[in-house]
Amino acid sequence: MEKPFAPLSGVIEGVCVDNVDTKVHEDLFRITKKKGNIQIDLVAIIPPEITISRGKLQRELLKPYLSSQKYPTGFIEKFLRRDLGFDTKKPKMCLVATYVLDEKDTLIFEEISIAQAIGKIMTYEDYTKQIECKSDNTVFLKLLRKKRTVKAKVYSTFSHRNTPTLSLGEKNIFIANELFNHTCRRAATHVGLHFIKELHKYSQEENRKFLLRSPEAKFNCSLRDPCAFINMSILVDYLLDVPQIFTLPYLKTKITIEHLCSPK
Repeated sequence: MEKPFAPLSGVIEGVCVDNVDTKVHEDLFRITKKKGNIQIDLVAIIPPEITISRGKLQRELLKPYLSSQKYPTGFIEKFLRRDLGFDTKKPKMCLVATYVLDEKDTLIFEEISIAQAIGKIMTYEDYTKQIECKSDNTVFLKLLRKKRTVKAKVYSTFSHRNTPTLSLGEKNIFIANELFNHTCRRAATHVGLHFIKELHKYSQEENRKFLLRSPEAKFNCSLRDPCAFINMSILVDYLLDVPQIFTLPYLKTKITIEHLCSPK
């Protein structure tokens, strides 16, 4: 199968923007400008599969909990989770969505690749105060205009009455995450890979159901969300050309999948 992906060279030096109390940093971004072009790299950490207990992961997937609760993190030990996130010195393996806009704001390049990255750590408050935050927002909005479905979801979320007031920095990161997940889903679909999204159930009596090929499925947050961990693993294993751990037959025997849509 031909792979429409290519690796980046070198180490990406980006910015991690999180809440002040965040201990584990899973995402970062980098925006560079050269000869009229703008390159946007959206980056998410890749947790090493070898350190994860498949039994624990499966239990977390099947554990019923209310949608208002936080993601379960029991499938990754605390001491491991703290070491797996981005930091300022040690490069970490990551999945990168790269976009290039030309001087006419035409999207001329988009790809998924694997690289290494380090990140400058900033809080939302500090980032919002930076001059770069406004210029970053301009770039993200230019890219967002090239992705109509993502744009519609972003603006719907921002305008929803239950959405809290967001700072400009928080809006930038929200847009970045939506773009990243959209590109990962698109890439996985293009090469016939499966991926899953959790369907929350409000009854503590029921096991959670799963929707395959969901337009809402995540690939980032893989240190917190077991579904994102599986999706990330599936895509990364393909990119590295190694045997899949979470094959479709395996997932079908371990979890309940609603609205099954096998890759063609």
